[in-house]
Amino acid sequence: ERRARIIERPGYAAEVLEEGSRRERAVAAETIAEVREAMRLVVDAGRGVIVYLDQEGRGIGLLNKLKAYALQDAGADTVEANERLGFAPDLRNYGIGAQILLDLGLKSIRPITNNPKKLVGLEGYGLRLGERVPIISPATSENADYLETKRTKLGHLRAI
Repeated sequence: ERRARIIERPGYAAEVLEEGSRRERAVAAETIAEVREAMRLVVDAGRGVIVYLDQEGRGIGLLNKLKAYALQDAGADTVEANERLGFAPDLRNYGIGAQILLDLGLKSIRPITNNPKKLVGLEGYGLRLGERVPIISPATSENADYLETKRTKLGHLRAI
C-alpha cells in the first residue's frame, strides 16, 4: 500500500488550529486539506512531485500577514486587507518552484492547482503544462467566505 505523509512546519499548523482566530484556523485547515488532497492525487497517479513554497500571506511576509489578519478581524476580506496595507492582492513568485521542477528534469507537468496565476508563472519558465488538475475541497461555514473571495477577486477556479 502506498502512503503519503504530510510534513508540516514544526508547531505552526497545530498552533494556529488550536489557538488562532476562527479565520486563521479556517485558512490553515484549508491549506493543510489542499496539500493532503494533492498528495492523495500523486499517490493515486503513482508518480508526481509536490512543490510547496511557504510564502506567507501571498508573499507579503509574516509581520504583514499578521497585520492583514487584524484588518480581516475588523471586517476586510483577504484581498482588501492586503490592499489596505499597500500591497497587491498576490505577490508570490513561482520562479523558484519552476526551477525546482526543471532541476528535477521535468519538462511537462499536470499542475494540481485552482490558481490560474500559477499556470502563467510556470509557463514563463519553459514548462509545458498539460491538463490542470483541480483541488477539490468542500466549503465549510468557516472557510466559505475566504474561498469565495479567492474565486471572485483572485480568479481561482473553484472545484467543490
